[in-house]
Amino acid sequence: MAETVLVHHIPGRVEEIYPYFCDMPRFVDMHPVIYRCEPLGGNDHMLYERLRVMGIGISFSYPVSIIEAVPNVRVVMHSPIRRGADLRLVFDMVQNGHGTIVTETITFRGPFFVWPFFIRLLRRMHCKLAENIGCACGR
Repeated sequence: MAETVLVHHIPGRVEEIYPYFCDMPRFVDMHPVIYRCEPLGGNDHMLYERLRVMGIGISFSYPVSIIEAVPNVRVVMHSPIRRGADLRLVFDMVQNGHGTIVTETITFRGPFFVWPFFIRLLRRMHCKLAENIGCACGR
């Protein structure tokens, strides 16, 4: 198991930012590589991604569940990406002046050799996600 923390400074009030993390269709609208979300019932969804890795297009899907949502404070997502690979994302939010600090804790269980590639990819994609959310909030 490996864990890393990303800190995003997003312009906008926490009340504006929070819905983009707890409402999966809104999350998908802002995400740079997830292009579709299908509700599976309750807090479960199937997400569809398209990536380009070394010039090769890769498409795949995986289930995700919102397992905890504390309004304007925290959202926890869990995804069994593939057999033997498991992802947990925790987004903690706090108002900081005119912006919101989102601390994202990423926990990945899976093959060790995949982790360095996976974290670089998530860091790039989720920094863009935070930027997109800031733009959507009019900042």
